[in-house]
Amino acid sequence: MNVIGGVDLEGTSVVVTGGARGIGLAMSRALATAGASVLIADIDDEPIQAVLTEALGDVHGLRTDVSSETDVNALVEQAKNLFGHLDVVVNNAGISLGTIEGGDSPQDACAFYEVGPKTLQRFFEVHVLGSFLVPREAVKGMVDQGFGRIVTITTSLDTMTRAKSAPYGPMKAASESFTSIMAHDLEGTGVTANVLIPGGGVLTRFASAARTRAPGSMLDAAIMGPPAVWLASRASDGVTAMRFSANRWDSSLPSAEAAQLAGAPIAWPSDRPPR
Repeated sequence: MNVIGGVDLEGTSVVVTGGARGIGLAMSRALATAGASVLIADIDDEPIQAVLTEALGDVHGLRTDVSSETDVNALVEQAKNLFGHLDVVVNNAGISLGTIEGGDSPQDACAFYEVGPKTLQRFFEVHVLGSFLVPREAVKGMVDQGFGRIVTITTSLDTMTRAKSAPYGPMKAASESFTSIMAHDLEGTGVTANVLIPGGGVLTRFASAARTRAPGSMLDAAIMGPPAVWLASRASDGVTAMRFSANRWDSSLPSAEAAQLAGAPIAWPSDRPPR
């Protein structure tokens, strides 16, 4: 076990959805390295098994479709059976036009009027319904124990609103808005809800061929590790309804200072004063 940014997650149990690939894998590795017990949820068995061969520590895997209430309930139950409790949910599962199967839209960026209803529905199921079902089931135990963390992975505001960003951008906007609501609904319980974004394109299977060919244009998924570890820890007590940009996280600084520089309130208007 290595302490990351001065944070030790020994005794902390975490579920990472979409945790076997891309930025989910980077966060799973960082959380396990910091001492957390991690249950990786992914739609496919093969990448889960590949991660388990890495001997990262107390890491387990379960094939899970986050849009299935049955699968999600089984996931939370498995975490409790393995670890005795569940402290942290990282809502990371996601799809892109390039990875979706069985859709009815072009397999690349397209105008909103080219998006078919099957594609839109699947994006909603994974990005919105999934990011609702997992914390909805997990939060019951978190509130009872007086401690919990919900970390939702979204995207830049530019990606949410620019041309040809449907259906990915709008679904990430919905899950971010919902995270803000969760944060306010959970005030005073010891359970917090925050958003973490890369802050730019990350070199994963989501990235288009054109972007991957541009030298230096993509971020390393590993940048998601340090802020994810801090958000999962007791060091982030009282921090909620915030958005953190991993590309602005300076790991050379103490975590609290890095968080202050990388964070801002979730970017939707509110009659509540800024935190």
